[in-house]
Amino acid sequence: MIPDNLSPGQTPIISIQNLTKRYQNKYVVNQANFTVMPGDVFGLLGPNGAGKTTIIRMMLGLVRPTSGRALIFGADILTDRKLILGKTSAIVEGPALYPHLTGWENMKVMSYSAGITDIQKMRQALSQMGMLDRANDKFQTYSLGMKQRLCIAAALMTDPQLIILDEPTNGLDPAGIQSIRELIKSLAGQGRTVFLSSHLLNEVQQVCNRVAIIERGRIIAQGLVEEMLSSQNFIQLRLAPEEYGPAAQALQKLEFARNPRPLGEYLVVDGAANRGGEINRVLAQAGIYPSEIIPRHLSLEEFFLSVTNQPPMLPPGYPSPQYGPPPGYPNQQYGPPPGYPNQPPMMVPGYPNQPYIPPPGYPNQPPPGGASDSSGGNSYPSQGGPGHV
Repeated sequence: MIPDNLSPGQTPIISIQNLTKRYQNKYVVNQANFTVMPGDVFGLLGPNGAGKTTIIRMMLGLVRPTSGRALIFGADILTDRKLILGKTSAIVEGPALYPHLTGWENMKVMSYSAGITDIQKMRQALSQMGMLDRANDKFQTYSLGMKQRLCIAAALMTDPQLIILDEPTNGLDPAGIQSIRELIKSLAGQGRTVFLSSHLLNEVQQVCNRVAIIERGRIIAQGLVEEMLSSQNFIQLRLAPEEYGPAAQALQKLEFARNPRPLGEYLVVDGAANRGGEINRVLAQAGIYPSEIIPRHLSLEEFFLSVTNQPPMLPPGYPSPQYGPPPGYPNQQYGPPPGYPNQPPMMVPGYPNQPYIPPPGYPNQPPPGGASDSSGGNSYPSQGGPGHV
């Protein structure tokens, strides 16, 4: 049974335990583990094809896992689906309702299928999503953002505790993205738990307090967004090159200022993004005055690139990476494999002094350069440039 009186920190809203989905010999999801606590706005992040939608489908019981479990409200989706879905609303992949019906008619269909007959609930959900004035227009006339909002309005009619949104901003224009972003914040403000998947890291960073990063079916990082990003922040100090050494020595007095090192035009100090004033004071006492003090907080996108082993975005002052031969191959002259003789490329027999032979049935035409045709009896002048007759 599902506990009705959940308290924050007691029972996770979602608990994914070694969840795995394999199609033949390919693992789409491989040993996924994460938890979503009450009140979280949780983001499942990853590129297209990483396994996000497959996890959501297994969470909702739409796809049976190869192994592992998906628990929602402490219950197994495979055995307590009806009870779980009574407290959960979800939009998986694109918004899809009846195109020939109006927004209001679609809301009636969805409400009746959910056992809701209260007209006021439908009006309230449409009003909350800003769709009340377009309720009498057909669904097929809506923009993608309006379709998304109507589907979310239908999902809100059941007053769910958990809302699952699969790529909610996919394909939306900036105004639509802003609208969905504000909606997610308002849902969290109402005490609901929101689970969303996305590959738009900048949007997720603005609404989510907790994330998990998935790559090729594996969860490779998860935790509170603030903690994940604060673990990798630094400050850049623009100094004269001759001041790097004295500045690094002066900063040894500060425990939070770690690993001062020159990079490009800056002296970079780890773990000090919010304490530039203290750094400036210590350097001033040593007679060193930076012309710039730039705090750098790692963005979620930069963190994602760092944990997925992709080339990170370099901050100002970082030197561009130099690419060259692999380690152990310095100054190597590349050529044919060892023992391979230096010989000219293989020629087709008779090439290049081969007579011109047109395809079967093709009229005799001059080959380029004024050669003879296959009969050897006709010769053709070379073609000239513009204006040649």
